[in-house]
Amino acid sequence: MTGEERVEAFRRRWEALGGRAVLAEEGREGVRAAVRRAVESLLAESAAAGGPASPGPAPVSADGPDGTPLAVLWDDPELAALDLAELLERLGLRAAVWRAQGSEEAAEAAARLRGQAARAVLGVTGASWAVAETGTVALSSDRGSGRLVSLLPPAHLAVVRRSRVVETVGEGFRLLMEEAGRRGGLPSAVHLISGPSMSADIEGELTVGVHGPGRVVAVIGEW
Repeated sequence: MTGEERVEAFRRRWEALGGRAVLAEEGREGVRAAVRRAVESLLAESAAAGGPASPGPAPVSADGPDGTPLAVLWDDPELAALDLAELLERLGLRAAVWRAQGSEEAAEAAARLRGQAARAVLGVTGASWAVAETGTVALSSDRGSGRLVSLLPPAHLAVVRRSRVVETVGEGFRLLMEEAGRRGGLPSAVHLISGPSMSADIEGELTVGVHGPGRVVAVIGEW
């Protein structure tokens, strides 16, 4: 597959599994514009469903005394280059960056981060790679990339580089090992996400969004 064929195959499979894909124009501003469109759409859907969507009267799950909904995002150099915290705040959200500490004395800070992720209406992450064959996004956990950012908020937006859309899961794990060699070790965890959270009861009835985000968006671009 060519790069464009991989991206298109990922998009089709990801959306078949219930996710949404947004293809960004080339460059930083193109990716920021795609993220803006995706977030505006998620907030509009939340408002239509009766959830927190914009500044104004304090919604039930808003964060802070002014009722501003909270978004939590990774402390990731690639996301920082896009200045997404500033973009989210321009869209009417309060942006909190996941900055974990590395010592036992940081228990209070860790609890604060968990609380923010639990209250957030949106979690924003990068992605280590994505798989065309299965419609999967891979997230590697580290101090600045906590897994709760993609698990606790009801909506998750992942920003994926086009150059990291691979054809198979095996190719993705080869990328993981190459990155581990450069970093001097593996991440604490790798999470493979294929669409929104879906849970089935004993009769096979599927429910979306019970054990994770019910809405997931992958913004695919290069910057």
